This record gives sequence, structure tokens and C-alpha cells, in this order.
Amino acid sequence: MENKFLAELSRRLAKDGIESVNKKGVQLEIILKARPVLSVSSAGNIFLLLAGNKNEEASELYHQVAEAADEVYEYVEAVQNAPIQRP
Repeated sequence: MENKFLAELSRRLAKDGIESVNKKGVQLEIILKARPVLSVSSAGNIFLLLAGNKNEEASELYHQVAEAADEVYEYVEAVQNAPIQRP
């Protein structure tokens, strides 16, 4: 699920105008003013990076990303656990 979660989260964030970079399918870096300020793990954990420390915009971005990550994690998990229906 990890790779699908990060790919889908990146797509969802892009719709909201939030730039991200997928790092080898194990983490997603969230970019603010050309610098990575947050990191999202494949398990959905969000970390504030040093560049985002004491930055009000990064703090606000953290909450936006957390909300999106919760939504995406939920529906990616639901899709992967849905029973396969045969015709």
C-alpha cells in the first residue's frame, strides 16, 4: 500500500497547489518556497523538517497535509481491502 499511498497523496496535494517530491517510494517531501519543510512516511506519519522549524507557513501546511493524508490513507486502504467481485 505504501507506494500507492504516497503516489495518491502527491496527486491530491498537487490539486491543492502543494508541491511534493516522492523519494524512492518511501517518503514524500513537501516543498515550500523551493525547500523541503515536511516529510510524509509511507505509513502516513508526518514530520516537520528543520527548514520548516519555527515557520508559520510550514505549520499551516502541516495541518493541510495531515488532513489530506488522513483522507488519502483511508480511501487507499479501503480500495486495497475491497473484496474482488467476479461477474
